[in-house]
Amino acid sequence: MATESTNSNQTVVERESNAQRSDAEHLEQVILAQPELITAAITDNLDAIREAAALVGAARRVRLAGAGYSASAAEAGGHLLRAVGIDARASHAFDLAVYPPGFDASDLLIAIASGDDRSYASRAVQRANHAGLSSIAVVTQLAPISNATITIQIGREEMTPTDLTRMPALIAALAAIAARFEPRAPLAELLPRLGELVRAILPSRDVALGVAGALADPERRVLLVAAGPAMSIARATALALAEVGGLLVMAQHVEDAILGGLRVLRPGDVVVQVAPAGPADARHRDLAQICSAVGIDRWRIGGPTDGARWHTDLPTGDETLLTVVAAIPLLWMVQSMLAGTDSDSTPS
Repeated sequence: MATESTNSNQTVVERESNAQRSDAEHLEQVILAQPELITAAITDNLDAIREAAALVGAARRVRLAGAGYSASAAEAGGHLLRAVGIDARASHAFDLAVYPPGFDASDLLIAIASGDDRSYASRAVQRANHAGLSSIAVVTQLAPISNATITIQIGREEMTPTDLTRMPALIAALAAIAARFEPRAPLAELLPRLGELVRAILPSRDVALGVAGALADPERRVLLVAAGPAMSIARATALALAEVGGLLVMAQHVEDAILGGLRVLRPGDVVVQVAPAGPADARHRDLAQICSAVGIDRWRIGGPTDGARWHTDLPTGDETLLTVVAAIPLLWMVQSMLAGTDSDSTPS
């Protein structure tokens, strides 16, 4: 009986290992397809994007809402629209659907959904409809929302190990709305090259492997740190690493990390700075000095190395849109954690 039990346990472990390996291979292919998925999110929806930009221009205020990964996409969308002069505010879809005060008469809702997170985004659209307001649904094929005034649909009709893979295309579609509204904005100049920039950063996989190797010990903790537009992708990555990698992960604003958030870390843990060049540069430098003083390893994505153990360069340009580019090395880290790494053999 003991032998039968041992064999059964081994079979279960092997099946789980094979499933995890299959998920990692699938995630790898989806990451490699990101340039095409991002470009298609815009080119496949040109008419809807034009109509959405007209609604944005007619609104006094734009409310963006999503849950899970889509809440982070909504946060990024708020930054994109504010960058072109729109009064835009992001809320969690649950709060917008359930809690008062609801909408003002001149609001426009942009509801975002990528998969299983669509329930409360859909309820927010219903609430907007009952208030007589227009709405835009930015969704994947797996998360349709009915009764929106305009629908922008992105991505393939397939499941992925994490919906973090859908965030770049969702943000690209939101950026296209902003660029259509204000074609002279810096983000509008960068948008046509977004797919090219994402393709150029795909080799960041090697660095991500090194970071993942350092985190092979389950006792290691990760703190993702960002500010401004980059905060959205930091939060989403923390969710993906917890969901896929089973890690104890936190995402904090750089100022909060400096004010005390770093105290939960110890030597051997890792800080990931998602830091495209921008107004937060000085505080990221301050954070780097603190980490060096207490022996915390860092991965700096964007900006100068500042003594980081790992560094991934980002192109120069509009910070709000470079969030999409910064998502790629973070996706590689998630994929590496899912695939499993050997901390003694990965590059650093």
